[in-house]
Amino acid sequence: MRIVKVTLLLLLLYFIYWALGDTFFNWLFPFSSDGKGPWITVEGVAPKYTKPYVSAEYISKKCFEYQLHADMSPYKVPTYNGLRLDVKADPKTGYFQAKLPFSGGGWCKWKIDQAFVSVSYTDVSHLEKDAIPYGGTGLTAFINDAVQTNLSETAASNIIDFSPVIYPVLKMVEKSPKRISLQGEVSKMRSFRLTLTPGTEWKITFKPKLDETKMAKVTVTDEKGEWVEYPGGRIETGTQTVDFRYMYMNMK
Repeated sequence: MRIVKVTLLLLLLYFIYWALGDTFFNWLFPFSSDGKGPWITVEGVAPKYTKPYVSAEYISKKCFEYQLHADMSPYKVPTYNGLRLDVKADPKTGYFQAKLPFSGGGWCKWKIDQAFVSVSYTDVSHLEKDAIPYGGTGLTAFINDAVQTNLSETAASNIIDFSPVIYPVLKMVEKSPKRISLQGEVSKMRSFRLTLTPGTEWKITFKPKLDETKMAKVTVTDEKGEWVEYPGGRIETGTQTVDFRYMYMNMK
């Protein structure tokens, strides 16, 4: 009788797997951020009036999803899972630290694919009355063989140490609230290719230096078009993109 029950249970599990596949077992054994390591340590200093953000994207090369070619034939693609950490900076020093697990475990055997570290404004009233914080800047680390579409990336082995100068950008769109975001030397996020060697220390350090003495102003109107005004007085019309070649001669 016991053999019959075990056989029926196995048949039931096989039917569930055949019908639902990895979706069911991923539900039973999900992604977990409470792994035993190894870990990527993320630390840095958030400038005054800003807040740090640390997140990651994990990939499974065991569990797949199906997409369709133009001719409607199906093909497999990896699945992804996101993780966002609740990071708090020291109110006096701005120092923050967090740890990202390399593995998310579970049925799908999740592995880290990309890591994101950034800072965004929490208060901009000291820069512009009635403006609201909007958008931050930081870095993206493509881990090991992670696929990316940005051809420009900086190679790093086990450790990233990034301390860019960042600046506020005021955007004024007609009939919308004024918004102030942060921007670094390479648009919003600098891309790194982080190669991890087992058994070594893995660390991402992000210590941006905020310079609020220079602020570009982007204006968008219905009738007069759009333009960017730089601190030195230069005006570029027909664009909303801040070009740092015209703005900050001390960028490295």
